[in-house]
This record gives sequence, C-alpha cells and structure tokens, in this order.
Amino acid sequence: MNKSPPTYRTDEQLEFILDETADWIVRDMDGFLTWPFASLRDALGRAEERTAAGESPRTVSRLSNERIVIRMTQIKRMICRVTDGASL
Repeated sequence: MNKSPPTYRTDEQLEFILDETADWIVRDMDGFLTWPFASLRDALGRAEERTAAGESPRTVSRLSNERIVIRMTQIKRMICRVTDGASL
C-alpha cells in the first residue's frame, strides 16, 4: 500500500475551504479520534470545545486523497481567525 504523505495548507488556503463538504477528524493528544465532521468549520468548532475543556487537540485532518493535516499551533490560529468577529 502506497500511502501519500500528509499535506499542509496556509491559513488563507484553509479559510478558502472552511465550509467545503469533506470528512474531517480531530485527534487529541492521547491519539483518540472524534469524527466525522462535515466541514473544516465543524471540526474547528469541536477543537475549540476540547480546548475550552482543557484538552489540546493534536491535529485536525481531512480524510481524502489530499490528506490535509492541521497541527496544534495552526488549529489555534485558525480558531482565532474564524472566531474573530464571527462565531464558529
């Protein structure tokens, strides 16, 4: 099985696909998964809930051929970008 490596996107690229329908998962620091979320916005909302509960999501990932992975520091930036002036 030839697995493609994960890909990363800029904050601006992620904003562009925020409401695009796709399967997203949130992985916490212990490796547990929460899924599926129908959009990146929904997955970021779940990540924000986990952060508010004192847990830090490790990654948010898109389940597709693109294998988009968003790491913790970018998750925090994206939550701030999305919630700045508007609610998730």
